[in-house]
Amino acid sequence: AALTIASVRGMHKTSAVLGGLTLSLKQYLFFLPVHWFLFLRWRMLIVLAFAVAALTAVPFALWDLQRFLDNGVFFQLQVPPRNDTIALTSLLFRWLNFEPSMIWNAAIALLATGSALWLRRLRHVGGMLLATNLSFFILFFVGGRALTNYYYLMAGLLLMTIAVLLRTEAERGS
Repeated sequence: AALTIASVRGMHKTSAVLGGLTLSLKQYLFFLPVHWFLFLRWRMLIVLAFAVAALTAVPFALWDLQRFLDNGVFFQLQVPPRNDTIALTSLLFRWLNFEPSMIWNAAIALLATGSALWLRRLRHVGGMLLATNLSFFILFFVGGRALTNYYYLMAGLLLMTIAVLLRTEAERGS
C-alpha cells in the first residue's frame, strides 16, 4: 500500500526504496522492477530499487553465500507445491497426480512477468498496478502456492488499482 501511495503521489525515490525493500523480502516480486521499466520508464529508480535490495541482501550473502543462495534465492523454485492450495496445480494433482517441477515454477514466473507486455500502453501507475495484479494472479493461481491470504492480498491490490485508475481517468477528464 505504501509503495502504491508513494507512486501515485509522484514520490519516485520513496517508491524506489520501498520497491527495493519489497524485492529483497519477497523473491517472487521480481516482476515489479520490470513493470516499473515498462510502464513508468523509471530507469534510475530501478537502479535505486536494486541497490536497496542489494543493501538488504548482501550482508546475508557475505555471511554464508551457500545458505543465502539455497534458502534465500532458490528456495521458491525448489519447494514442492502444496496440494492444499487454491490453485490450478492443486486441482491437477488431485485429478492427474501432476506435481510441477522447478522448470514449471520458472516458466510460470516468466509468464507472470511477461504478461504485462500487452498492458504497457497504459503508461501510468494504474497500468503498472493492473499488470502487477495480473502477474500476481498468474503466480498464485498457476504457480501452486496460493492460500486464501494470497487472494486477499490480490483483492486489496485490485481495489487500490481501481481507485488509481478512476483517479487517473478523472484527472484526464478535467
